[in-house]
Amino acid sequence: MSAPVTPSAGGSTLASVLEPGEAPRAMTPTFRRDRLTGQWRLVAPTRAGVPLPSNRATDPGLPSTDGRCPFCPGHEEDAGRTVARLPREGEWQVRVVRNKYPAVVGRESSDSVDSSESRGPIDSRHEPELAHDEDDDTRLAFGAHEVVVETRAHEGDLHELSVEHLALVLRVYRDRVAHHEAGGAACVLLFRNRGVRAGSTQAHPHAQVVACSVVPTEIARRASRARDQFEKNGARLIDTELRRAEAAGRVVLREEVGSLVCPHAPSGPYETWLIPHHHVPFARVDDETLTSLARLLGRSIAITLEGSRRRAWNLLVHLPPLAHRDAPHAFWHVAIVPRGGPGAGLELVSGTTVVTVAPEDAAAQLRALAG
Repeated sequence: MSAPVTPSAGGSTLASVLEPGEAPRAMTPTFRRDRLTGQWRLVAPTRAGVPLPSNRATDPGLPSTDGRCPFCPGHEEDAGRTVARLPREGEWQVRVVRNKYPAVVGRESSDSVDSSESRGPIDSRHEPELAHDEDDDTRLAFGAHEVVVETRAHEGDLHELSVEHLALVLRVYRDRVAHHEAGGAACVLLFRNRGVRAGSTQAHPHAQVVACSVVPTEIARRASRARDQFEKNGARLIDTELRRAEAAGRVVLREEVGSLVCPHAPSGPYETWLIPHHHVPFARVDDETLTSLARLLGRSIAITLEGSRRRAWNLLVHLPPLAHRDAPHAFWHVAIVPRGGPGAGLELVSGTTVVTVAPEDAAAQLRALAG
């Protein structure tokens, strides 16, 4: 099933449909649907200029780039104007800038240093005129692509921050998601690359937020399965997964705010999921709950990386599409994915992965590390 294109809050779609006989300009990002599988893919020539780390071929750790770090204090002009920050006064601790190499393009109707300010829907009438030669399987990739600079310190990682600072980072994550959902983005992608093998090109701790005009196929499929499960059993799909994890011995940590589990079908060895116990939309989680989540998340990352013996990893905040966000079947969760490098031929030709550590064994080992 192909992914739906979610309409904006005002009723019009954020993605402009290209008319037959018209083709997008070469540098304009587009969502393109594979006509054989129905899966949406993002074609973004605007990402071509991303500087690659000089140690990419030799060091599986953090990237090494020439020149000064654009995310360090005193170099703010290198990364561009701050669009959000916390705290709002005095010395910044977390700030948000536009990505210089965006995967999607768009124009916000307003900008602010307030990390929780909403904006109006993107108005495609103000976008540049484009030539077309495609059909409904090609849509302009409107939206926003931002970088969250998580700390002033160049060294360290997310789980090495204090609980208070990590809670501040989660607040900015939440506020940027709320900001773009209020603008009518079909879905918001929130992720973090750490290490060369995880796709990182900057060593300074940072995350990325992408507001999309099209719902990617896997996200649409996840929402559809969640709806079908709820209609059939009256239970959220993620709650069912948590119960099955408990029965199978795949729970690593359990606290009042949430649980850390090894999923039944991981994308790689030692992947873990942090599953909140209360299903408030991520954009509406209160500060107190975020502090509790920060404590659990920091510990979860540390245990997962220690157990996997990996330095490169991805953080993926799986959010439902905007059209599903407030539905009774909706949920969100966080995936911590250690990375050991790209897949081989079998993984690449099949589009799947070969996982060499059973999640039940990984959970037992991680529980031992958790104490």
